[in-house]
Amino acid sequence: MAPLPLFVLPSGQLGKMSAGVFRPDATSDSLHLLFRQLFPMFACPPALADEFRAAGVHEVSEVSAERVRAALRKDDKVLAQCGAILARDSPDASEGVRGPRFIAFIVDTLEFVLSDLRSVNPSSPHPPP
Repeated sequence: MAPLPLFVLPSGQLGKMSAGVFRPDATSDSLHLLFRQLFPMFACPPALADEFRAAGVHEVSEVSAERVRAALRKDDKVLAQCGAILARDSPDASEGVRGPRFIAFIVDTLEFVLSDLRSVNPSSPHPPP
């Protein structure tokens, strides 16, 4: 079934598996906003990606920290767009992009994009230069 156009994209259209990405498990709502701004996301549970892998489908594409870093390098205006959306959707419009929701969004984003980076020797008290 994976090659068939079965997945709903944000536009409401159906797309093939190669046309979008599955979101990772256990991410905040603010990260979902970022992911939707960067990638065409499938409107289905993230666990479905695991089901496809278990069935031998190798085209499964998920959002990863490395992939988000690469996308942010290509389009540095995405964070500002997300900030504008958060400010617009805020119950207190006066908080703007410096409000607590935007700060939480930036912290969540930094945690996610740095989540796969480690020092060469994790037991060393000093990280490599």
